[in-house]
Amino acid sequence: METKPVQDRSSQLQKYLPVLHRCRDSVLSRFGERLDEMFEHVEPALLDFIDKAETNQSQFQFIDAISVVSRHKEVVKRRFLEEISRGFTEFGQGQPISYPVPLLDSQREATDSLELLDEDELNQRLALQNMVEKGESGSFHQLYALKQRLSLVRGGRKLNNQDIPGGPLHCASAFQSAAAEFGFGSNILLINYALFDKYVIRQLEPVYEEFNRILIEENIFPNLQLEISKQEASETEPPARRQAAGTAENKEQTTQGRESREAEGMDIPLGEELFNSIRELLASRRQGDPRYAHHPDYDPHPAPEGREQPMVDTPTLVSAIGAIQPEAPATFLP
Repeated sequence: METKPVQDRSSQLQKYLPVLHRCRDSVLSRFGERLDEMFEHVEPALLDFIDKAETNQSQFQFIDAISVVSRHKEVVKRRFLEEISRGFTEFGQGQPISYPVPLLDSQREATDSLELLDEDELNQRLALQNMVEKGESGSFHQLYALKQRLSLVRGGRKLNNQDIPGGPLHCASAFQSAAAEFGFGSNILLINYALFDKYVIRQLEPVYEEFNRILIEENIFPNLQLEISKQEASETEPPARRQAAGTAENKEQTTQGRESREAEGMDIPLGEELFNSIRELLASRRQGDPRYAHHPDYDPHPAPEGREQPMVDTPTLVSAIGAIQPEAPATFLP
């Protein structure tokens, strides 16, 4: 009974393989450029951390990381682009894009991958999840258009964000796999994730604009109107956008110092920017931890002074990162 529809979808995919190859090549080229820029900023970022590290051990850890990135960056880049290319191949074969390590809770549930994660693994997964949410939020309309056009390529089958080759989720997963080539511990790995977020994930919209343009040139929904109904928006809008109002007050507190410094014309060192990014990441994970239920950031009636848990315990923030002493303590530390 299903033979004919399956054959029809297969024929549809075969018809669009040339345009998918064009899209793949465009995405790979753009991602390669973004990764090259990211790697150019690894050394300056880690030098900022070295300058502020209190111990020789911390300094040596960052110095060693600079050397490791220099030696392995081409391997990591190649692995990343191979993962992206594989996603396009799977999509072109009518298969779901495979994810070596499930990033989303829904993916973990679907694969029965519900084993307990240690603290470092939780921090890394949260960093990647936040990346994905920001990428989906920042490119929301372009991704919506891509899903409609790629759905047509796949014979009209409805697609989710995880079905988009080169989409934010696929992109973050590919870098997770590629960055494993560095062999870094959690602290240095989180810095690299923050760099990837800044130089790749936040720059995705032009990539998807070009992706859409190529599909339009092939007459795939050339006149698609990006007027999204409220129901569609609620179903497709990423959590980062839906939760923006609820978290605005907390984010205002964490970014107030940096904004005032920017207003004064002061450049924020890259290392400090990354430190703040990681600090906010770990603070956000504390929101669901009952030990922090009475923290003043979340409870208008906090526990008595001295009894509440610090939102981010600096010595355990990340062992090497936690040793850094900032230039502006009120801005840099909890």
